[in-house]
Amino acid sequence: MTNAQFARFLEASSYTPKDGSEFLAHFVDGRPPRGEENHPVVYVSHQDALAYAHWAGKSLPTEEEWFLAAGGADGRRWPWGKAMEPGRCPTDATGSAAVDAFPRGASPFGVQDLVGNVWQWTEPVVDNGRHLVVYVRGGSWYHPPRGAWWVRGGPRPVDDSVPLPLFGPGMNRLATVGFRCVVRSADAPDAALEPRAP
Repeated sequence: MTNAQFARFLEASSYTPKDGSEFLAHFVDGRPPRGEENHPVVYVSHQDALAYAHWAGKSLPTEEEWFLAAGGADGRRWPWGKAMEPGRCPTDATGSAAVDAFPRGASPFGVQDLVGNVWQWTEPVVDNGRHLVVYVRGGSWYHPPRGAWWVRGGPRPVDDSVPLPLFGPGMNRLATVGFRCVVRSADAPDAALEPRAP
């Protein structure tokens, strides 16, 4: 979801999180940064993402749905194929890119912006015995200095995921984590699950 889409949600719903720590920290005077309206929204917690999805009549994808949308079911490592290829996603960025900046990086289903821009929240919340965690997928533009952060940097293959502990909104609203939504339909035709031709 983009900054502009999230801003429309705020206007229409009057959503205000209970704990506003770091909420939309990149917005300027309550609006998306100029020129970044079509960039992925970040500085949103898992709960913020769920609130948007509920308002929009959608859901956050499960890990399996995310993996399927990325085309991973046929053994590919990246949405476009088996090997990393320049120009298919951000690889040396210093910040997020517009969600449609890399159309050649689309999956066989035509889904864009799956890897390398921002990590993406999935469902559900899982209790791993020590923490409540949510798995994030796709990797981000950020490459942390070696040993500085336990989450791997850069674009990540479609079979890679990271459990992100839910320590609280202030700790989980990050410049490198956004989300996408899915619409589930029990009566969708099987043809809807067929990859698009290259």
